[in-house]
Parts: sequence; C-alpha cells; structure tokens
Amino acid sequence: MAALFRYFFVAMEAEEDPKTASTFVFLRGGLGFSSIGGAMAQGPCFISTTTDKPELNPYSWTQKANSIWVDAPGPTGFSEGPIEPDLNAVVNNLIEFVTQFFKDHPNFNTKVYIVGLSAAGSIAAMLGTAIIRQDLGIHLEGVMLGSSVIDPGATIHDMREDLVQCEELISKCNNGVVSPVDPCEKAVKECNTNLITPVSAFGKSTYDLRVSPGDEDEYFELLIGDVAKFLNKPEVKAKLGVTKKYEDLNIKVMRAFSKYGAYDRTEFINPLLDDGLKVLVVNGDQDYVTNAIGALNWMVTLKGMFNYGDILQQTPFKPLEYESGVLGKIKSSQYPNGAKLAFIEVNEAGHFFQLNQPKGIQAAFEAFLSGEI
Repeated sequence: MAALFRYFFVAMEAEEDPKTASTFVFLRGGLGFSSIGGAMAQGPCFISTTTDKPELNPYSWTQKANSIWVDAPGPTGFSEGPIEPDLNAVVNNLIEFVTQFFKDHPNFNTKVYIVGLSAAGSIAAMLGTAIIRQDLGIHLEGVMLGSSVIDPGATIHDMREDLVQCEELISKCNNGVVSPVDPCEKAVKECNTNLITPVSAFGKSTYDLRVSPGDEDEYFELLIGDVAKFLNKPEVKAKLGVTKKYEDLNIKVMRAFSKYGAYDRTEFINPLLDDGLKVLVVNGDQDYVTNAIGALNWMVTLKGMFNYGDILQQTPFKPLEYESGVLGKIKSSQYPNGAKLAFIEVNEAGHFFQLNQPKGIQAAFEAFLSGEI
C-alpha cells in the first residue's frame, strides 16, 4: 500500500476452532462508514445502550469464523491518508492490504470470504475478482453482498415506469459518454430527486418503509449504543494504539464516492462464479433504497460460463428456516463447476437486516460459510 495510506484494521480469531474456521474480510458501506463500527454489531461484543460498555454479543458472526475488519477508503474510521481518487484506487489499496495481511498471518488464509454491505458491495465484488485474476495465493471461497447496489439500473427499473431519464443517465454513466458534467454524478442526483426524495417527503424511511426517517431502530432486535463515545475513550484509544478522533461516518469520503452509486458492477460477479466461488446476496423486504426486487433483477441477468441468471430464475423460492423460526425466503442454484449463487429476502427487515433479524442472519451467515447455502 502506498505510504500515504494507513488502513486501520482489527483481526480476530474465531471463538470456536480458529485453526479450521473460515475467515471473512468485512467492508462496511457508505462509503465512509467504519468497519470497526460494524465489528461492534457483528463482532463478539456490542456496546450496550444502557451502560455504554461492551457486552457479549449472542448474535456474533465471529463465533465460528475468523474475521478482519478494515476501515476503508482513505481516512474512514481510524484509518489515515487522503481520499482515493476512484474505486479502482481503493481496490488496489485493499489488494495490497489483504496480500500483506495473509503473508504476515498465514493462519487466517483458509476458506476466505469477502463481505460487503451497502455501497461496499461493489468493492467486495471488485476485490474478489482482482484476487482471482491476479492469483494472489489467497484462498478465496466466496463473496457476500448485503443491501448492495450492484446494478443501479435493475434496482430502479420497477420502481416507476416513467423514470426514463434516470435510466438513460445511468446508461451514460456506464457507457463512458463524454460530457462537461460528470454523467455519474448527474445520474445519482437525478435518480435521488425522482426516487428517494418523494419517499422521504411522504414521511417514510427509504431504509425501512415501515417507519419515518431516523426511526429505523424501532424494528431493531439488536440495539447498539454509542460506538463513537466508547472508541474515543482515552483508555480505549491507548489500547488500540491510535490518536485520531473516531467518527463512525466520514462524510467527506461518502460525498467523494457517492457518484459510484450509478456504476454497474455486475461484470465483477460473473468471474467469481466462473472460478467456482459462492456468491450470496441478501436484502430486506422493507428496504426501498436497495430493494429486494432490484437485487433479483440484476442477478437473473448474469451470464458467464453457465448462464447463471437463467438457472437461478428457474429455481423456486423456498422458506429459509433456522432454529427459532423463518428468516425469509431463499432462491439458490449450483453449477457444474461447483459455483453457487443464492439470494435471500429477509422478512420484516430493512436496509439494516442484520439488526432487524440478528439471530436468523447469524444462522444464515454460518450456513453460507459452511457450504449449506
């Protein structure tokens, strides 16, 4: 990684059998949200809303998996450095990071998965494809995309039939049309104006249509306390070896990368499947901004070696059950080269499905790592 960039990360061994456990690399969305903050929700501990102290997390994703939580891009979270000029630069930095990490910690390089939430889904797909194309010696087995926009055109296609201009601008963004105004920035602005703003003006959260904006935690089963307050305690920062003030969201990073919300990244999914990897896509049924219908729309267009999308489309939905109930419904398919493609629509869940249905998501995540999904 260039000397200008210093990505902060936390690595944890699994609570059970770390030597044989899978390893996942966690990238949070935004872009600009700290993955370390994500570790306070999916990691072994969460911050209590009553005591502002860590408590054991019964819904941890780290019980049966090793984990690496990376603050990226640029100055996100505790990381230091300038904001990268584009997504490719972020991915290149992450390639250098994971290559060096697994070189220094070979015990983690076993059954590796990349998890990208929300806007980080694009980076997860790009990073996964780069790992296999560059033959980095990383034992990658799969990629999970949660509440992610991989093909924005598919996401908005069924929202309103008259949004021709929005779709045209997204097409220009991805076709490299030369314009005095960045077509991707224009696409994001136009689509937000026509799709997002009216929903908010109607008093509904685009992250969870059941509630008003800002009230998404009304349906959270797992409530997280003030992560920034905890991580900025002098004694905590001293143990972490950092001096920088922690912010859960770096708004400058988010603004710098917002235009990439109009980029189509499906081209990075086919190579993963062609290489025999597993791809899992998860969306909540109450999420509007990254809706489940749109996610399935782009998945069924996947081609590659075995016309992945056609086969997935022909596969019926089935209830996805776990010990305590039904998480939602799943559509999955397996291919002759060993690749697997699966889509989960989570019941009664919005953009933050892992907080709405933490127990069921924990079970589904572990099933993905074990090969059951």
